Amino acid sequence: MVETEITLVEKMAQLLCDPESPRFSKPYHDGTGLFISDGRMLLAFGDIQPPEGVPCWVKVDGKYQIEDKFRIPPEKSAEIVGKFVTGVLPVPSVDGPPKCCNALWAKIEECEPCDGLGYRECDMGHDHDCEDCGGKGEFLQVCDEARDEVDILESTFARRYVWVMSQLPGVKLCPYVKDEMLGFTFDGGKGVLMAIMKDRE
Repeated sequence: MVETEITLVEKMAQLLCDPESPRFSKPYHDGTGLFISDGRMLLAFGDIQPPEGVPCWVKVDGKYQIEDKFRIPPEKSAEIVGKFVTGVLPVPSVDGPPKCCNALWAKIEECEPCDGLGYRECDMGHDHDCEDCGGKGEFLQVCDEARDEVDILESTFARRYVWVMSQLPGVKLCPYVKDEMLGFTFDGGKGVLMAIMKDRE
């Protein structure tokens, strides 16, 4: 059996785009370039077409054909990554996802409200699909390790995203954090990562 080498866009889509996400479930092309984002990390690959077989949102006549407004990709993606210069700093080394988790750092958890049954009895004695898990009896939960804090340039970032950054070829960090965002460059593109927002006294 011959293994097919996956493209960088496809690999990053697997690490960031959750098909079940209520937000951004796949890469998008806004007319200026191809991007991948999950709302916290944004990757820009320049004005290239999505690789064959990789689902992608594409603007048609200046609009995405998406009914759910919460799934519409962010505007001005090129402008956001354009704020940052070429990266020069190395990415801190962190461990990848635990063995119990998938590539999105999530693991299947039993739904506690329905005890994993997928249904609950109402006041009238009828069984109904559990509202918490949608009748599945389980759901994907981001593992605690994904939220471990990693300090970079006096700002704090989630371990999961620092690891995702490290999977990019030739990745280097910009030497500053601007607007709570850390910029970086890699072979074939640029990106930004939002810091963990903390309450400040």
